[in-house]
This record gives sequence, C-alpha cells and structure tokens, in this order.
Amino acid sequence: MHPGASFSLMRRAGSAALDVIYPRHCEGCGGSIGGPGYLCWDCLRRAEKIKRPFCEKCGDPVDGLVEGVYSCGWCARSKPVYEKARSVFRYNGPVLRAVQQLKYHGGIHLVHGMAELMAAAAKSFYSGVRFDLVLGVPLFARKERERGYNQAALLADAVARTLRCDSFNRAVMRARDTKTQTELRAAERKKNVRSAFAVRHPRWVSERHILLVDDVITTGATVAEVSKALMQEQAASIRVISLARG
Repeated sequence: MHPGASFSLMRRAGSAALDVIYPRHCEGCGGSIGGPGYLCWDCLRRAEKIKRPFCEKCGDPVDGLVEGVYSCGWCARSKPVYEKARSVFRYNGPVLRAVQQLKYHGGIHLVHGMAELMAAAAKSFYSGVRFDLVLGVPLFARKERERGYNQAALLADAVARTLRCDSFNRAVMRARDTKTQTELRAAERKKNVRSAFAVRHPRWVSERHILLVDDVITTGATVAEVSKALMQEQAASIRVISLARG
C-alpha cells in the first residue's frame, strides 16, 4: 500500500475514534452529526446552495427568471478585474451560524470541511483552469493578532492542499486598517477598502493564475480591491471562491 494511502486510512480511523469519544455537534442547530462535515443532514438540506441565475462576473444570485447571460449593476459600474467570482452557499441559516463560529469564536475545526466544499466548487465552476497559487484575503496585522488567525488564510491553505497547488498568504497584505464592512452600504464598502491592499512578494504573483479565497462575499468590494492589487503586479488571471455569498 502507498504510504500516503496508509496515512489517510490511519487519519480516518483516528477521526472515527475521536467521534466516539467526543461526539461532534452540528454548527447549525447544535444536534449530533451522524456523518462527515460540520452540519447535520437537516441543516445541509436547509443550506441554500447557490445556483443559476446569477451574475456571470461576480456570481451574485438574482431572484426570478433571467434570459441569456446576466450581468449585475454593481459589476457594470465597478468593472472588477478578476475573471469570475463564485460562492457555494447563501449567507443565511445554518451556513451563517457556521461561518460566524469560524470567524468570531475560534471554530478552526470547521476549516477542513468548508475548504473541501470550496475546492469542489472551484473545480466545478473553473473546470479546465490550472491554478498556480491560492491566496486568502488578508486581515490587518493587528486584527489578525487579536483574533489569533485569519480564517480566509486557513481556508486558502486547506483549499490549496485539496487542489494540490501552492499557497502563500503573505504574498499580499492589508496595508491599512479599515472599518468592519458589516454595517456599511455598498458604496461605503467600496470606499472603505480602496487602496487597502498591497503585494509584498511580486515574484509570487507575476504571471500566475491565482485563486483568491474568502469566507464570505457581500458586495464583492474587498475581493475586487485585492484583485486590483494583484493585477498591478502582473498576475496572469484571478478567480475568486467563497463559502458564502451575502
């Protein structure tokens, strides 16, 4: 047996043993989980998976019937430089609770399951694209120290392992502290993050096809601004994946 296969079997066996000793609980409803992942089957059924119709550029879903290729007003005005952005779920219900657990309450045990879903979505939405580098949207250094981690960077590293490509989250940095985007309107969000990011290691970015990772996309202002900084350093292309879309 290949050594990697042996390790994988041992890891699964160890995980199963831990589940017996310390039963896992659903991050959506708090109930027990009988299968893999971080949500029970009921919460998985309630999770709102994103499907067409959505904006062909930023992936923002639109209600109702749409004929032909749809492009949203935000993309028409902002003209983001990334190729496309896509998300797995809508940011509501059990997915919202799981993301907040990861983001604000130290739930880093959720990273692996979330990253597997994101990697699968990236393979589906971006089939045929071979990524050279996976990057997480950076936090300002002080905020990362206070939180103890950057959830987007953790997700990016895990997605990169699944896709079997490089990750180097320190290639790009948040050059200035910004207000939290949570309570800001779309125009305020865009202004808040303008010129907030800078590339620290251009050689990691230049002529590379990049997958940019974030936990949640709301208006898309943040990933658009990170993408702009990357393209200024001659990235070959940028595509975006997030677990949830607000």
